[in-house]
Amino acid sequence: MIGVRTLVVILLFSATALAQEQRVRFAIGEWPPYTTAANLPQNQVAQRVVKEAYESQGYQIEFDYFPWSRAFKLASEGEYDGTFPWIKNDERSELFLYSEAIFTQTVVFFYHQDMAFSWKEIDDLKQYSIGGTQDYQSVFFLNQYGIDQTLSIDEQASFNKLLKRRIDAYPTGKIRGQYLLNNLLSDNEASQIKFHSKPLFEDDMHILLPKHNTERSQLLIEVFAQGLAELLTSGRYQEIMIDNNRID
Repeated sequence: MIGVRTLVVILLFSATALAQEQRVRFAIGEWPPYTTAANLPQNQVAQRVVKEAYESQGYQIEFDYFPWSRAFKLASEGEYDGTFPWIKNDERSELFLYSEAIFTQTVVFFYHQDMAFSWKEIDDLKQYSIGGTQDYQSVFFLNQYGIDQTLSIDEQASFNKLLKRRIDAYPTGKIRGQYLLNNLLSDNEASQIKFHSKPLFEDDMHILLPKHNTERSQLLIEVFAQGLAELLTSGRYQEIMIDNNRID
């Protein structure tokens, strides 16, 4: 027969193993108003959706913050359960499974008010000096149409170039761009930057879960889907996303 002490050890081990299975660790970076290490809920919109979706299903969530390239690498190697928010592309599809969309990003062009910027077709963009941020989806998107771009290492540098009119227009998420204008530039500088209403593209943003451990990743995809459905049904998702005008 199993002794009481042995039984207690087995039960404790089982409880610990279950707790580990229900602890989900994400490697993410700074991308407010969607993700940030700062304790500012209004700048953690995607984090709040992910966290509340999993917690509603009995899971515990941990976020660790890295440069985005490092977060991507750690997740792809299975050091973390996933990373977010990312757009689907062929490179990522080789390494990851995708969750249901956390939100949809609308990418538009920001431009200096002194520039008579307008476009209807992609070829219209060839007459302008277009900016881009390294490794961003808009860069890959425009490359396929042969649109030359002046690249920067981050979005702050891209907006500074726009302000100084070193580029004519810069594409980024509408809400992300508005956040940057409000937080990186003075009121006078921000008033000089406008955005064109025509979307360059719209793309869903997902959690990437590594194929390194397909069984666990598939489970976490299903858990997130269930939690997200409950947030949508209850109206909590809308509360999070509409907070601070995060969706139009």
